[in-house]
Amino acid sequence: MTVEQMREFVTLAEERNYLVAADMLYSTQATLSRHIMAMEGELGFALFNRSTKKIELTQEGGRFLVYARRAVKLMDDCMAELNWAKRSMSHTLTVGYNALVTFYGFTERLTRFLSANTQEPVKMVEDDTDVLIRDCLNGSCDLAFLQEDPFSPPEGLDRLRIASDTLVAVLPSGHPLASRESLALSELAGEDFAFGIEDKAPASVFIEACRRAGFNPHVVRGGLVGPSLFGWIGSSDCVGLEWKEPAKRHLNSRTAIVDISPTLRSFTSIVFRSERLSPFGRSIIDFFGSTAIGKEYRNEV
Repeated sequence: MTVEQMREFVTLAEERNYLVAADMLYSTQATLSRHIMAMEGELGFALFNRSTKKIELTQEGGRFLVYARRAVKLMDDCMAELNWAKRSMSHTLTVGYNALVTFYGFTERLTRFLSANTQEPVKMVEDDTDVLIRDCLNGSCDLAFLQEDPFSPPEGLDRLRIASDTLVAVLPSGHPLASRESLALSELAGEDFAFGIEDKAPASVFIEACRRAGFNPHVVRGGLVGPSLFGWIGSSDCVGLEWKEPAKRHLNSRTAIVDISPTLRSFTSIVFRSERLSPFGRSIIDFFGSTAIGKEYRNEV
């Protein structure tokens, strides 16, 4: 039995949903099911109770889960140390970022710092927030600039918050609510929504915000970002949600933005593991921490 098989079991045991677990593992339901059955054959007992509609652990499965989690964590910690050691030998600092942070002065400030400090080569990597968090945890990335999910902040990492933003509604300029200074998110229940890619931030965050406001948004158009999202909303009856800074950049004559009340706040943060940072990596943290917003949020967890 391999550690990766145990990882599959742990993921399914925590998610209790084959489709969700398979997506998280970049696999398929059929493959995951086949691997779980193979594990059960090797162990000699059932891991899940298949007599109910819900996926439930058997008593033996619950006991095995305790040890499977330990094995997976031990392997992850081992690989993280090895990755960190390999990159330390290469003397290259790997810095991750996602596209959202470019709206908050990250590019200009980092470029200014790097132009004045050339202590070691820097490799820049752009990716999704969840990938950057995983890479910082497993040691393949030294630090990453990302926009936190306000409902699921990163765990297991140190972080420095360097900017903040708030949620706004994006409305056609002729919409009845477009002239308001603020509105409750629940007031948009029943509207048709246009979003970005629904299972990726920030659209996934916006959909979760709607659910927490008491309704599931009726999404009639997905996959739209930036100017294309605002163009679609301005020429249709759809509404949308966006963080305020990018919304101000993409605003056009046919759209309006209105603050959401109560405020939903997001933070742009640098995430990292202090014990693995090189002196050069630490100097980047210190540089961003010396700014006003960095000082304000530096000690928040």
